[in-house]
Amino acid sequence: MSDSKKIVVRKLEAAQRQLNCAIFLWFHGMDEVSIHTLAAAAYQITHDIKLHRGIDHDLLYDSHIVKDEYRGLWIRTMKEAQNFFKHADKDPDGAVELPVFGNLLFMMVAAGGLQLLGVTASYEVGALLLWLTINEPRLIRPEYLEKFKQRAQSIGVEDFEDVRSVGKVQFFEHYMRTSLANEAASHR
Repeated sequence: MSDSKKIVVRKLEAAQRQLNCAIFLWFHGMDEVSIHTLAAAAYQITHDIKLHRGIDHDLLYDSHIVKDEYRGLWIRTMKEAQNFFKHADKDPDGAVELPVFGNLLFMMVAAGGLQLLGVTASYEVGALLLWLTINEPRLIRPEYLEKFKQRAQSIGVEDFEDVRSVGKVQFFEHYMRTSLANEAASHR
């Protein structure tokens, strides 16, 4: 291999890049296994760094909702698919059921973990949260719905009903294009 270029990647940058890629794949209806692997890896990094920094805020694995005696089972269940996709030492002929809604869950908690650690939300995260606000408002806490609605207006979205009929790819591309244009305009 003639390319000897190396890059330096810090943990939080890796998590953000993994999450951004997972979101891109999700919006474009691509491979659920890859989305899960990337989103779960991004979450794992944020979870580990949160623990290392001593931040007492529950995310997914350490949710205070889960009783302590079920914590191990909870974590094993949450990690089942991600571990299955990384290892074949114990079950080389195995299979796993992947609940694809879990991909959305991991992307959301990874985004929350990054925010908790002081990482500014990427445009990809903004697109995901806004899409959820418009298409799955039942998943979003009321105090965030208003914030996301204001964000929608900043990229020219006034009527959520019109946006619901737009495909995920078109929504994502419009969001990214408009957000980048707004950023460029703000630097002039």
